[in-house]
Amino acid sequence: MVESCVGPPEVFCPQRTASRFLGFTLRSSHHALQKTEGREHLRRLLNWEEFDELRDARRSILLDTLYESIIFAVGKGFPWVEVAKVVKFTEELIKETKGCSITEAVTILGNKLRDYQGQFNTTHLLALCDYFHNTFIRHYKLYQYVLGQDQEVNLTVIHLEVCLPPQPLPLSAGMDRELWKHEQQVAELSMAEVQKRTNVLLLKETLHLEQEHMLQKKFSEVLAQHTQVLKRESHVHQGLGGMMKDGLGMGTAQGRRCDKVGKGVETVILEESGVRI
Repeated sequence: MVESCVGPPEVFCPQRTASRFLGFTLRSSHHALQKTEGREHLRRLLNWEEFDELRDARRSILLDTLYESIIFAVGKGFPWVEVAKVVKFTEELIKETKGCSITEAVTILGNKLRDYQGQFNTTHLLALCDYFHNTFIRHYKLYQYVLGQDQEVNLTVIHLEVCLPPQPLPLSAGMDRELWKHEQQVAELSMAEVQKRTNVLLLKETLHLEQEHMLQKKFSEVLAQHTQVLKRESHVHQGLGGMMKDGLGMGTAQGRRCDKVGKGVETVILEESGVRI
């Protein structure tokens, strides 16, 4: 028969915790708890405030330890009243062994098992002894490191986006592996050919632009040269015209001499410019 438990809600009550946990278990699907849901339900039954699992590792591990003790007891067929006592046993053992050596912890465990002889039958008591020897005592230093002393937590949290793999194609759209490899090779060769053609077109375009640039440069040089020749011819004609005007007042012989001198000068200028007469 389950004993009544009177007290404020913040006080841990094994009987109330067992009955509530049993009711929640029976209402869950397939009469089983997922661990996340079970831990959360146990936290509420223990009247713990919500906490950050990453930043408060001590409380998270302690909750795990209590939860695993419940799962162990249920798996071994403990009555629900005894399941609650297993939780209480676990909590007391963790508190009483804080700061003790492993030898002292083994002694404390043995004494507590003797104290609880009247609350468990022999089979369940031996199962409880094996459970704590294989878990708590075997990893005692780890428990002490996490639960027995304050730790400085340097935590960096990075939220990463996880991209799910694409939805696979139906089996009817599949193909033979060798055929798929062949198609991949053909695709790679096609891409290489396209790249090669693109490079050739770019090279032709570059050469065409260079030729146009060279022709434009050559045309500019020839045009500048012809312009200079025309300017020199214009200056010569202007000079000859002035000399002919001045020779009108002179004698015929002097006029002919000036005319010959003018033609000679024009011939020299044209020859220098590369023009044949």
